[in-house]
Amino acid sequence: MIRKGLRVGKPIQRGDCVAGIGTVVREMRTAAGMSLADLAKVTHYSKGHLSKVENGRDVPSLALLRAIDDAVSANGALVAIAPVIASGLPDLSGVALASNEEALIMATADESARHGRRVGNSNIEDGQLDRLEAALNHVALDLLSEPLVPLVLDARQIRDQVFNALDGRQYPRQSRRLYSIGAKACGLLAVATADRFGLPEAATQHASVAVTAADLAEDPALLAWTGSLQSTIAFWQGRYRTAATIARDARAGLGGGVEIARLASCEARAWAKLGDHVSMNDALEAASAARDQDGPVAGVGVIAYPYSNQLRVAASARLWVGEYERARAELIEALGLLAQEYDSLAHVAAARADLALAHLQSGELDAAAEVLRPLLGLTTGGSYLAGAARRSGNLIATLRSERYATSGTARHLVAEIEEFVSAQKSNGEASEAGSTSYRPVPQ
Repeated sequence: MIRKGLRVGKPIQRGDCVAGIGTVVREMRTAAGMSLADLAKVTHYSKGHLSKVENGRDVPSLALLRAIDDAVSANGALVAIAPVIASGLPDLSGVALASNEEALIMATADESARHGRRVGNSNIEDGQLDRLEAALNHVALDLLSEPLVPLVLDARQIRDQVFNALDGRQYPRQSRRLYSIGAKACGLLAVATADRFGLPEAATQHASVAVTAADLAEDPALLAWTGSLQSTIAFWQGRYRTAATIARDARAGLGGGVEIARLASCEARAWAKLGDHVSMNDALEAASAARDQDGPVAGVGVIAYPYSNQLRVAASARLWVGEYERARAELIEALGLLAQEYDSLAHVAAARADLALAHLQSGELDAAAEVLRPLLGLTTGGSYLAGAARRSGNLIATLRSERYATSGTARHLVAEIEEFVSAQKSNGEASEAGSTSYRPVPQ
């Protein structure tokens, strides 16, 4: 038997294409000058099965298609074109093709066009991303001073919208923006969970997702911020060496700027808690050097790290290693700037508590009382100042020390601090119920 091969110049009609693989098998067989019996003999498949394949009543296996391809000398065209036919060929009606191989080339061009249409689609618009980012920025700003629980619910809703969108398809730049917004939303939930609710284990889960999303966003500033969150959570858990290591590793290989200064500050305060004066100073010097360099910032509001808060954190570290004079000077400067840069009652209150402790450690009881007076007056009004309340233990212990044992002022101050702490406990419960309100502390 002489095989004639594929015919040249025969128009392939669209109707033949959509009829299925069987039509193409018949076309190739007849073009090769073979009968069904000839094809059955060469391929070792029954004539009845081949007939059913050609008439569209049986679906051919890949092994059968390869056997037919060899039998009709199609040079792989049948095997290659079969999945294309299954998904639909372009309209080749009236187009004379040099061979069925050319039909394959035309089909692959149509496939590319279909892929282009698919990848060119996005399930989210840039305007939606702008609105999500704006909503998240509002949450970050409001977390400085507004009721907590409604903001947690807002952050949760934004997070869910972001990750639901990421289940679909969007342009790579849009995916990166979604990951960035998702990282910030999870980070804000970590801040609220650990700082306000005192649940570091839950906060760790939020922070871990935030780090992963920041990495996928390919945003170094965001990676630095989420790393600082992990360090801060470890610090709040009393795992100071872990906190220092996380912060140190997170800033390794990064450049400069405020976010690197934040990581170095986190490292410094952890070393301070461990009593490692040398490592603390090295980290504070690194923070100062990074601060003097340009670099991207992670965000606004509670995400931001203004100079006033940098001073406050550095001063806290110095306070813990006994550098009272320098800590006092930095805290005074920080308090002067906080109201201008960082409208956060919680940070102002924490700075006042630290400054009072610095005064007490230097024997300045009256100065400590003066610094605390605006803060201790906040026993009503629902203000929730967890950071200041946490610092109350050190204040009370110092006021009850031998230095102030006979002081009536010290005893009176202890009573006021205890009343303040009790009020904060009640206000914290109110905050968890979503009913907290705030009012500014006088500067």
